[in-house]
Amino acid sequence: MPRIGYEWGSPLLCLLLSGVACGQPTTRPDSAVDKNWQLLADDDAERAYRAFWALARQPDEAVAFLGQRLKPAQAADPKELQQWIADLGSDRFEVREKAARELDKLGGLAKAALEQTAAGNPPLEARRRIEHILKKMMGPITHPAGRREVRAVELLEGVATDEARAVLRKLAAGAPAARLTQEAIDALARLEARDKAGVPTSLFAMLNTKPSTTDAFGDPLPAGVAARLGTSRFRLSGSHGVHLAFSADGKTLASSDSESPLTFWDAATGKPQRKWDDAREAFALSADGKLLAYRVDGNVCLFDLAANKELFRASLPLAITRLAFTRGDNELWASAEEVGFLRFEVPSGKRLEHRKAGAAGEKSIYTWSADGVWLLLGIRAADVEALAYASGWCNARGQWGLTKRASHCNPER
Repeated sequence: MPRIGYEWGSPLLCLLLSGVACGQPTTRPDSAVDKNWQLLADDDAERAYRAFWALARQPDEAVAFLGQRLKPAQAADPKELQQWIADLGSDRFEVREKAARELDKLGGLAKAALEQTAAGNPPLEARRRIEHILKKMMGPITHPAGRREVRAVELLEGVATDEARAVLRKLAAGAPAARLTQEAIDALARLEARDKAGVPTSLFAMLNTKPSTTDAFGDPLPAGVAARLGTSRFRLSGSHGVHLAFSADGKTLASSDSESPLTFWDAATGKPQRKWDDAREAFALSADGKLLAYRVDGNVCLFDLAANKELFRASLPLAITRLAFTRGDNELWASAEEVGFLRFEVPSGKRLEHRKAGAAGEKSIYTWSADGVWLLLGIRAADVEALAYASGWCNARGQWGLTKRASHCNPER
């Protein structure tokens, strides 16, 4: 079956383990269908797995063969069932062993009768064997015929042709308590759900068609990869401290982190449009999308995107952690470690009075409220024994307050 591969910071890749991605041969095996049918019952998972995919590469032949071999489960003969249960308490060891094997083969078909017998206080030996058989029913399938049936139903579900569904419907009409019947019913339900969702139902169609070499966005796929769940675009090299913002029209996404420069991306295609190689981490876009503020080493820069020119560059002795424009874009606020907030007039760059937040620790601006009255901020306060994180609000008059929890940011508290 297809498997998922993932690398931190990368999109998900769907690898076909039956193909070149895992080093298996891509040519059709020479084994006959009936031989692979026998191998489906093998307790060696690798041999059964290879037989499974050998059959999957010959879906028409496999479905026709399975349609002949698989029969709907029949209810157990009541007299035989009761005799085998009674034999569990026999004085002869070989009789008890044979009865246990027969009941084990019946699986779910014998479950109700076994539970009824156990509730009637049977002899100790019979009770112990009944409990053991019932416990095995809850675990992995150990009987060869049972393993083969379950794997065959999985194969029919994966093929998902009209012929395969017809076989599943035939099996679903068997004795309700049988494992084979339940597996067929569940497989049909999953196929119906995929039909309603409009997703491809055949899991194996890709085996007999030329695999795509590109993902949904037209970007090339690595060798042996069947699909990319996501995109390779919008890639950042840094592992932490990612800053993101959309332009006013939503067509451009800006990003920066500890290792990647400030970059403007086409939000629809994911293609980079422009980079500021000397800018890292902290930046802000004005509400109208015309101004860009960003940090360069110890400087705060204001850039006019429409005119393509720098408006001012202020040298600061402090490490800036966040930037934010106020309502009307007439002020730019910067948060600095252990100090508070620095204010600049826009577009002149004139330094305004310094605002101190009332709590000790590092303050980080996050965003202004829509009416420009409240500013969401994060405060990290350190003491001798603990490092505590909190969130708070600060208004344009320098009034501030901590919320009770970082996840609840209520300006009225």
